[in-house]
Amino acid sequence: MDKIKNPYTDLPVTVRRVLCSVVSATAYLLEVLSAILLGGVLFGMGKKTDKKRSFYHRYIHIIYRFNTRFMPGVKYHIENKSNETFRKGAIMICNHQSFLDSVCLLILSPKILIVTGDKVWQNRIIHKILSFADFYPISRGIENSIPVFEEYIGKGYSIAIFPEGEQSQTCSILRFHRGAFYLAEQLKSDILPVFIHGVGHVLPKGCHWINNGAIFIEIGQRITPEDTQYGENYPARTKNIRHYYRSHYKTLCHRIETAHYFNNCIVSLYGHLGLSVQRKVSRLFNRHAGFSKWVDISYDEETLIILNDEYGAIGLLFALVHPDKQIITTDNHRRLRALMHRCKSLPKNIEPLGETITDFSLLKSAKIFVFKPTLENALQLTMNN
Repeated sequence: MDKIKNPYTDLPVTVRRVLCSVVSATAYLLEVLSAILLGGVLFGMGKKTDKKRSFYHRYIHIIYRFNTRFMPGVKYHIENKSNETFRKGAIMICNHQSFLDSVCLLILSPKILIVTGDKVWQNRIIHKILSFADFYPISRGIENSIPVFEEYIGKGYSIAIFPEGEQSQTCSILRFHRGAFYLAEQLKSDILPVFIHGVGHVLPKGCHWINNGAIFIEIGQRITPEDTQYGENYPARTKNIRHYYRSHYKTLCHRIETAHYFNNCIVSLYGHLGLSVQRKVSRLFNRHAGFSKWVDISYDEETLIILNDEYGAIGLLFALVHPDKQIITTDNHRRLRALMHRCKSLPKNIEPLGETITDFSLLKSAKIFVFKPTLENALQLTMNN
């Protein structure tokens, strides 16, 4: 079974989450309505000219930037080390985790067109906007899109495609379909990778309520048609670029998904066990600065054992930050098992035991963390090599 899970799908619904979601949804619907009205005025009278199209795309770009800047409880950060200007058209590829992915792309530049799935294209609320903005439904076929996209790329537009073809429930990188790479080959166009992290945590697939969090968008380096390090034809490029994309995204996750990143998520999860337990876990994290001193370290050992982990929260933190390690925690089997029973998307690389470990073979090659009570009724963390 895959150890990678998305615990943000199990966060309890709170008044704050509902209010933030209602505010964001209201703002979004008003923006959609304004875009429909503007499109009707611009394109309902006279011919759809490049000038009108450019004005409409700039409007969408501005309102979505406004939306992301003032979305309650959500911070956005864009990293553009490659100094991308979007002046030259390209086939843009991006991972897909949430409904918000399209918004994240549209705030990068007003000259982006998105290839959408049929379910999105047929949505009665936003269909008009997609049509006004010249977005393209995948059901029309890749072959039929070549002359259309050739014209737009020639005008400096980038065609954004989600090569996974579906949203990733676990936020991991799924298999890439070949369509985007076939188009790039036929059009002799650059491939522009964009990496998005956090949208699947802020608004996971299938969830209706927005979580507090941070969304990180990285604009990668263009891959030109002459660059053969990823292969000389689109099947090879599909495979090799996915390997590059997956590797780089893993590095990105390692950099972003620290102890502090998951602290609020874990505290919120313990709300399922009652306000008293949640407050104790929150105080525990605050007392030890989120345990980043010990959690945000690379370990050679395959197994990490946390002793006297009363609530299981520290073990859960280790499991999220180190998804490739096996985490064993003790003295928490009741609370942690209750949480695991309630939340089906917790990481599977954590195992709660009783107060003692009976299988001593686990201790031989494991890293052991011990909690000891002190006179001040606090906890002091020590590491036993």
